[in-house]
Amino acid sequence: MYILDTDACIYLLNRRYPDAERRLRRIGPGDPATTTITVAELRFGALNSARPEGNLVRAEIFFAPLLHLSFDDDAATHFALIRHDLKSPGGPIGITDLLIASIARAADGILVTNNVRKLGRVPGLKVENWFDSR
Repeated sequence: MYILDTDACIYLLNRRYPDAERRLRRIGPGDPATTTITVAELRFGALNSARPEGNLVRAEIFFAPLLHLSFDDDAATHFALIRHDLKSPGGPIGITDLLIASIARAADGILVTNNVRKLGRVPGLKVENWFDSR
């Protein structure tokens, strides 16, 4: 399962990466997912934008076909383990990235992100960057 993080959703919403859009379409319905953390972040971003109503509608249309993965007990265990593992060199990652990574790792999914430098440090998390070239 491919899981889109917040950056990936923003890039796809803004339609600046046609190759990534094609790749998402090839995956087909039922597989692409995101997390409820990402949904919350994008709704917050839309509310704080110059055009909140329009951006909320755009976000909801984008999210409609995606499976929404929630932070559950399994993800909570992964959260604790990841946060513990990243206490060492390189330092911790932000809480929202940590929540998203925990959900993705618990689901054994592939996290689609442009933030491979940070999220690639999470042990056992599979990451792909669809946005490294235009």
